[in-house]
Amino acid sequence: MIARARVLLLALPMLVACSDDASSDATGPVDRTGTVVFSDMMVLYGSLRTTSGLTTVTKDVVKDDAAWSARWRTITAGINAGASDFTTAPPVAFTKDMVLVYGAGQRPTGGYAATIDTVYALSDGIEVVVTNNAPGADCVNTTALTAPMAMVRVARKDGRVVWREKERTVDCR
Repeated sequence: MIARARVLLLALPMLVACSDDASSDATGPVDRTGTVVFSDMMVLYGSLRTTSGLTTVTKDVVKDDAAWSARWRTITAGINAGASDFTTAPPVAFTKDMVLVYGAGQRPTGGYAATIDTVYALSDGIEVVVTNNAPGADCVNTTALTAPMAMVRVARKDGRVVWREKERTVDCR
């Protein structure tokens, strides 16, 4: 289980700074330092990526064990209840790392996906770029409700967190 948990979250270096936490949605330009601190290489358990317990849009920065355990319970709610791989949150060293969690909310069919594409260092925090993928008109999908999500572990950085969402329709022709 520990080996699988390590695959779940990847640690990547990031500059460390101190200031107050704040989270916002970006509507205009952001002052980037030009440093990319994360590029999407995330591998999640297949069922969690599309069928998480995050049924509402979620943008979360997890910085301690208690919050991580609670968020993990929400993420895995209803997924193979009692399966040993999902009962305990993967270990995270919150003294040096934090976890960024994005949930796209409940969707009416399969074919939806969410990815954290990039995390940029800002002069006063980080910018998280997320893509929501939707199935095109010609895609064949399951009729089951889904709840796509993505998460990454990055080096801990205090400051504001700016979430940028992009929408993409996948052409299945």
